[in-house]
Amino acid sequence: MNSLLGKRLYLETSMLVSLAFASILVGTGPAPDPAASVHDWESVRLAVTTFAAEVSASDSSALSLVLHPEFPNRQEWLEGVVRFPPGSSIILLQYAQYERLGDSIRVAPLIIVRQLGSHLTPQALILVQQDTTWMIRAVRILPLSELPAEVQGPQPEHQPLHPVSISVSDATTGAPLTTRVHVRDAAGTYWPPMGRMRNVGLVSRTNLGGDVIVTGRTYAYVNPNFVVSVPNGGPYELEVVRGMEYEPQTVRFEVVNGKVAPISVRLRRWVNMRSEGWYSGDTHVHFLDPTSALLQLAGEGLDVVNILASKWGEATTNVEHFIGKPSPLSSEEGVVYVGEETRHRFLGHAVLLNLRELVYPLTWGGPYEGVIGGFDWPPMAHQADRAHEQDGFVSWAHFPGPRGEMPVDAALGKLDAVDLLTWGDAFRTTGEAPAARTWYRLLNVGFDLPAMAGTDKMYTSQVVGSVRTYVQVDEPFSYQGWIEGARAGRTFVTTGPMLTFEVNGQQAGKTIALPGAGTVQVQATVRSLLPVDRLEVVRGGEIIAVQENPDGRRTLRLDAAVDVQASTWIAVRAASATRMPTFNNVLLQAHSSPVYVSVAGAPRSSPEDAAFLMRWTDEAIEWAQTVARFHEESQREAMIALFRRARAIYAAQAGVSDEP
Repeated sequence: MNSLLGKRLYLETSMLVSLAFASILVGTGPAPDPAASVHDWESVRLAVTTFAAEVSASDSSALSLVLHPEFPNRQEWLEGVVRFPPGSSIILLQYAQYERLGDSIRVAPLIIVRQLGSHLTPQALILVQQDTTWMIRAVRILPLSELPAEVQGPQPEHQPLHPVSISVSDATTGAPLTTRVHVRDAAGTYWPPMGRMRNVGLVSRTNLGGDVIVTGRTYAYVNPNFVVSVPNGGPYELEVVRGMEYEPQTVRFEVVNGKVAPISVRLRRWVNMRSEGWYSGDTHVHFLDPTSALLQLAGEGLDVVNILASKWGEATTNVEHFIGKPSPLSSEEGVVYVGEETRHRFLGHAVLLNLRELVYPLTWGGPYEGVIGGFDWPPMAHQADRAHEQDGFVSWAHFPGPRGEMPVDAALGKLDAVDLLTWGDAFRTTGEAPAARTWYRLLNVGFDLPAMAGTDKMYTSQVVGSVRTYVQVDEPFSYQGWIEGARAGRTFVTTGPMLTFEVNGQQAGKTIALPGAGTVQVQATVRSLLPVDRLEVVRGGEIIAVQENPDGRRTLRLDAAVDVQASTWIAVRAASATRMPTFNNVLLQAHSSPVYVSVAGAPRSSPEDAAFLMRWTDEAIEWAQTVARFHEESQREAMIALFRRARAIYAAQAGVSDEP
């Protein structure tokens, strides 16, 4: 019986260890050194998992196979292992990180758990190569201070807990609401809802489903009715958040003698953009599966989440979730659609939405998008063409960079939009390629490109929809209607403020035709839960009217008569130095897509901006000539010819030679 029990514990531990190590390889520690071959890391993985499994099984003969011949006191150490009964020691691998030290690899901390979890020992493995195989050269005991914080502190299971039933609904309609919540005690310790983790990693590709870290606090996405189990005492604080359109709420409670009345939270909506025909979406989300995406969509009050399949070297993600239509989990309340981010480190990244089939290659070239030694064909224009052939929508991801082919694809009509908001301050004016300023250049030279926004979510510290696109959609709401509204330019992008905007009664995306120079009337409003500093009217990239907000009002209005001498575009934006604490302190800002103004039928033009974009195109041509790698010389020639077509467009407007 003992032998069977030991073997069962051995097998179970082996499986758990393998799963834990697999999680490490996809992100719980630093990525394996790219200088090491795939074989190297497979050999390291085998040695470490074998070590953990055989120590747990007290099997010295199997363990000896992964110990280096020069392992110190090898025989004595192996005899020490068998002194413990099988299954009495468990080794945790999920906290280990990997570090190359010259010719060796250090894996630490591994945590030995003995005596039913009351004794923890952190240790490090040092591995070296023996011929072509990695073996364990030494095991070093580490000080207890190197135990991760999350295994040192008390866990919820360490004391009696009492369930607290909580429900959340809309204060006006009574409709149940999925939300994002955080419960903490007086010491600031987080108490997760049932089924959620207290300690959530910050790294990519892991723990992305039901949890998010915001300004250092862990939040859980929960359905309208959920349970938090906490010890007696208090006071506890329950923080409830739901995206941009609801006011966050904090509720305090105590547990006395194991009892607390059920808690009902009624969130107040301060704005209802759906009722005004505007539907919000995130264009750029990675790694979530459709079920998790739908939960986070509801928890952040979004209408659309676009998950993007892609490739990262040899790893592909979300391809298995692609079905060429909205997820069957979608409803009229929210749509999840798996699209694609197509990526090349120099040429650029593009979001491909509304696809019926994925466009291959997903990524290409060298690391990290492609593989070491990869080639640089095709151009991004090829990907855009394949998307457009199936009624797809193409937006330049985290605009403007990587920018290699961006001015080319803009000039040749390959782009439907740009993702103006993703990271940082889109309105900054310093640096070579500020997002808004670069977008203004494209608009100035005549390209109609609406603004979109996406978070590029890859980490638990990124909140889905913390930057988002609002699209005006013709009723009834559908994903296709959302795409068509975006294609028509009926959008604004925001981290919180809500914009409404008209020029001579026309909304964003429309063109106003004037027979000659004249004046147009602009009406703009911004509403914001946190007051913005100012509301601005932008004409051709120049701020020509401003409504300041010294009194901290939540609503600002601006009416302006705008002089128009030549064909141009007009948009509005809200700017502020304030940051949004509920969205990891992103800057509070918003920008509308333009209304275009045509004067006497003339195209928009700007020789200065055309010359600037032409210089970027020249850089792409030089790269294709001197750096890019191709299977055939004809591919190089085709790419250069494509880039030169775009250069000729800029050169003609800049009034210079069309030869680089």
